[in-house]
Amino acid sequence: MSDNKIIGNNIQTYRKKLGFTQESFSEFLGINRAELSYYESGKRQAPISVISKAADIFGIDGFDLYQENSIENSVNLAFAFRAENFSANDLNEISSFKKIVKNYVKLKELNVNE
Repeated sequence: MSDNKIIGNNIQTYRKKLGFTQESFSEFLGINRAELSYYESGKRQAPISVISKAADIFGIDGFDLYQENSIENSVNLAFAFRAENFSANDLNEISSFKKIVKNYVKLKELNVNE
């Protein structure tokens, strides 16, 4: 499977698992819904900015989106929620929080390894 298809499939899987519509998720990413559809289908390569922002809201590392079956390999949905009625601003706030938690966990792992 191509990288575009793997990334697109993972973005779509995480998006659906968390209950985001294409409309709300594309608004959060700052792109239009058709563009998101192209990324999810693997027809276009998602830019790093989209991958990074998607990873932040999913609470994962951006590199996780490059792995086949990412959601099965890293069920990192400890802060999972259903987001059917959240605005783009709500998603930005949630993404910021998850980014802080993700960085905290990474720092804690570094401390343990020393």
